[in-house]
Amino acid sequence: MLKHVVLLLSLSAIAGAIPVSVTYTATGGPGAWQLDFTLANNMNALGYTDQDLYFFGVYLGATDIITTPTGWSNADIPWNPSGQGGPNINFDNTWITETGLTDSIPPGGSSSSFVAGFTGVTAPSSLDWFIYTDSGTGVPYTNGDDLNGPSSNPLFAGTVELSSTTPEPNLVLLAGVGLLAIITRRKVLGKRIGSSNAA
Repeated sequence: MLKHVVLLLSLSAIAGAIPVSVTYTATGGPGAWQLDFTLANNMNALGYTDQDLYFFGVYLGATDIITTPTGWSNADIPWNPSGQGGPNINFDNTWITETGLTDSIPPGGSSSSFVAGFTGVTAPSSLDWFIYTDSGTGVPYTNGDDLNGPSSNPLFAGTVELSSTTPEPNLVLLAGVGLLAIITRRKVLGKRIGSSNAA
């Protein structure tokens, strides 16, 4: 009986796992946001030990790659994965490993420092992304959620929500000074109104 319960729990954990995930944070301020993406390869939770994450991109409306992890490079052209069943989007900020799967993100691994700039007034609250993984051994991925499968080189895509926004310290200071000025002005006006009512 205990063996069956453990098996059911294991199967339910696998069923609830997602193959890959993307999160991002924003630092900076209006016109100069830096978006830092973190990628996680969750293939190990699905029983795949050789599906490495090697190609990633997001759509921002302009290409502005600031930081690239060691062993990765910036893909020179926008990538449209619609030919492999993905969305018909020209992803304009893309990163790919320089040496095949040598510097890729293995199952169970994660990596950040995929940083792109964004010149909008506010940081984007959500973004479209794509990810390719590759088995390197030709074993197809058959667990679902891929857009071109079953394939040994599956494609995943989705939309990610902004995790957190951290304004630059000088912006926080500026906002604090502005708030202090408003409070001081209200106190001064309150005293003036109080003294005119007393008269």
